[in-house]
Amino acid sequence: MKSHVVISTLLVLVLAGCQGSGAPIDYYDGPAPELSGLDVDTVPGNTGGQVVTLTGSGFGTDPSQVTVIVGQVNATILEVSDSSLRIQVPQGPVQGGAVDIAVGTPTGQATLAGGLTYDMGSTYDDQTAYIVINNDWMSCYGGIGLAQGCETFAWVGQTGISGRGEFMQDMVFPRQHGQFVGYWGGADVSMGEWSVQTPPYNSVSLDIEGAIEDQRDKTITGFTMRNAAWGNEQWCAGISTLAQYTYGGGEPVDPNDPSLGVLPPQSVGYADLQLSVEADTTNGQCANASDRMYDLGQLNFCETYYDRDANLKAYQHAGTYIYQADWPVGESFFVGESQDPTADENVKVVLDVADAGVNGVQLVLPPPAKFQAASGVTPFGNDPTLWAIGNLADCPDGNGDGASTLDEAGIRFQWAPAVLGDVTGGPIKSVDTTVRLSVNSFYLSWYGGEGFNMRASITVPDNNDFDETTGLSTLELPTSILLQFPTLQATLGAVSNPLGGTTFVWGDPTGSNYGYFLVTMERVTEYRLDAPDLAGDLVVSYVDGDFGLFDWKNPLDSTEGCGDCQDNDGDGWTDAADPDCADGKVEDNSTFGSTTCNDGIDNDGDGFIDAQDSDCTDGLDGETNCSDGIDNDGDGLIDGLDGECGPLGSGVEVGDDDPSWQCNDGVDNDSDGWIDFADPDCTNAADDELGFGSTACNDGLDNDGHGDPDATDLICTIRGAGYDSEAPTRSGDCDNGADDDGDGYIDGNDPDCEIQPYSVELYSQAQAGWSGWTSQCYNGVDDDSDGMVDATDPGCAVGGTPDGFQDDESAG
Repeated sequence: MKSHVVISTLLVLVLAGCQGSGAPIDYYDGPAPELSGLDVDTVPGNTGGQVVTLTGSGFGTDPSQVTVIVGQVNATILEVSDSSLRIQVPQGPVQGGAVDIAVGTPTGQATLAGGLTYDMGSTYDDQTAYIVINNDWMSCYGGIGLAQGCETFAWVGQTGISGRGEFMQDMVFPRQHGQFVGYWGGADVSMGEWSVQTPPYNSVSLDIEGAIEDQRDKTITGFTMRNAAWGNEQWCAGISTLAQYTYGGGEPVDPNDPSLGVLPPQSVGYADLQLSVEADTTNGQCANASDRMYDLGQLNFCETYYDRDANLKAYQHAGTYIYQADWPVGESFFVGESQDPTADENVKVVLDVADAGVNGVQLVLPPPAKFQAASGVTPFGNDPTLWAIGNLADCPDGNGDGASTLDEAGIRFQWAPAVLGDVTGGPIKSVDTTVRLSVNSFYLSWYGGEGFNMRASITVPDNNDFDETTGLSTLELPTSILLQFPTLQATLGAVSNPLGGTTFVWGDPTGSNYGYFLVTMERVTEYRLDAPDLAGDLVVSYVDGDFGLFDWKNPLDSTEGCGDCQDNDGDGWTDAADPDCADGKVEDNSTFGSTTCNDGIDNDGDGFIDAQDSDCTDGLDGETNCSDGIDNDGDGLIDGLDGECGPLGSGVEVGDDDPSWQCNDGVDNDSDGWIDFADPDCTNAADDELGFGSTACNDGLDNDGHGDPDATDLICTIRGAGYDSEAPTRSGDCDNGADDDGDGYIDGNDPDCEIQPYSVELYSQAQAGWSGWTSQCYNGVDDDSDGMVDATDPGCAVGGTPDGFQDDESAG
């Protein structure tokens, strides 16, 4: 497009018209266009991007001959006819509001005053001051409130609190504070729809603060919050110890130095955090005069540096409007009645801003926003709340099919929305709770951070896409947004130095994609308060959430078919999951049919084929019904017992067993007395029977001397081949030298005594429940027809002593 040519021409003509007296100069040749209206006159937020249609006449038909200016920014012209113009709305002013629309053509120009409104919400209509409180206690990087995994990353020391504010005398500035909300700010306000900005919206570059310097009210140097949940608790801070440490790094410290007191875990190594060391107390008072007693129920915010001495240089007395929380306590100030900072309960605080006439205003703050990564991030320790120190998924895959498509979720977050109840009234005019998700490309160089060159963000209600069943709200970062971000990688860390010790590696400063992919997820609750001593309202923003710094490899940067997160050959498998990629080749179906998970056949008959089958984690797997708990082929063997499920089988339990498989043929192939799965050699039907083993019930020996080795021994028959004793330990009736049941057999010669508990003589013949074991000398039958039965028959005696285990009455 060449709309800039028209702007330049108009500017030259305007300047020419101001060059002294003379005949009037005709700026245009023809009738001026007319602008009558828009199909959409209000857009949410200030980031633009919406498509609207301007109606009127005289626009022409050549887009290169038309310029549209919305506010002070050129709009992108999408389509033009003589009576309509389709444009993409450009970025609006940081504070939002109504702006003019101007249309210029070679024949003239038309203006529609206040034609388009950037709607920033009613909360900020009369704002003349703001306060932003960032509560980062539950953040991995912002605080140390989580139990484990984050304590070494504390960004703001132990407090997890930071503050920002701005106060004007007579100037209303709606939503000016958007740039300071949360961890990384940003003046973009994208309500309900994603906005992608290159470069990001940054109000600092517009010098809004410089333009309103004279309007600042320099009398407000602090404010206070009070929390009755702390009761009358006090805490003594070792101020003399705290003074030894500052932000910004320092010399290495010895964590075992007794003069330092008790250091928290994250302090070990370098003095780069403001530490909190509790001092000694005596009778409820600080023991040292240099220490300070804190009332835990009151939190003071003080401007970090302020001096009104006009004789000092400007940089020494200018207000910072950054408020430091006077809270060296290693616990969260923002707690509910339980004093548990992780509890899902509202927090009640009282706000005092004395210089603004705001005193004793009770604010109901939401519980901690515990955002969970439902997909797209592999969190630390598989805890979804620890997504900030996890890893981005290699391929954005919201529906779990292994491939990335533009219409699915790249990252999905879930959370429980806050329930504040009716908290307006009195000085509280309104309360608004939203959730803000943003992603940024944060570039680094040899000298450190270069800043952000791309940002995408969205702001939604706290109950966005709420599911009543789970009680969770959901917000998705579309893959179509995620794939617009370039590859960003910052490989940092200590490596071995060949000369000894370790070297810290900063990465490659010459790389074009050296940096971090930054994700922020925050809940913002804003309270509009009447401020009697200010020219307008005071808006208080309470923010909590988390952020993560990630490496990100855009799959579209891949130059090979096995790293682009796409199923290029349509076999259901993507990249490394496709057998085609096993040798670093491309996806071309060259291995199709090589496995049952990549052959297009429902091999196990469960109705699912290849990648659709839960048996298949990748194309190298096999479809199987060998773990479904069902005898699918009716051979009496289930899953792992079936020979088809073993290493020699097909991996699918269907059909008849191979006749060569020894462990399901009903034959004692190794003549050890044990058949098929009764033999310890058999764990799968396709196994081989290998002969005797090492246990007493499978060693080929008659270990107890009853003439019934291994499988023929009663105790082995009952306990199996794996049992390691043919002679159990006996007691009671079985160890008293008497025939207690009168069957003619005593103690170890009575088969009763090989039946648990090996201490009772009860029966006179074998029982049906003895696993089929029988003996002619213990069946109550005269087997050799000599008129004598069992113990009375000399054939049942060994050395003259009756033995019920003998199996031949005629042996004597």
